Amino acid sequence: MVKFIQLSDLHIHGTDKEENVNCKIIVEFIIKRYSSYSTSKKPVVILTGDIVDDGKEDQYHSAVEILKPLVENQFKVLACPGNH
Repeated sequence: MVKFIQLSDLHIHGTDKEENVNCKIIVEFIIKRYSSYSTSKKPVVILTGDIVDDGKEDQYHSAVEILKPLVENQFKVLACPGNH
């Protein structure tokens, strides 16, 4: 059975690290919670809706930086960006 974790409307901001703290905490929690699972048993992380706040390039760079640890820890990450 495949399990999913859905994250929606993250609204990741650009270079302002303070505004992205909650998203970083969520990513760290997911990694810690499922670190002992084999790659095939880890849940798929689905990002639905507004990943970034208003579509500026620096926000996408921040999103990659924040979400990259999921991929580095062998989670499958699927994204549906929404209108941002």
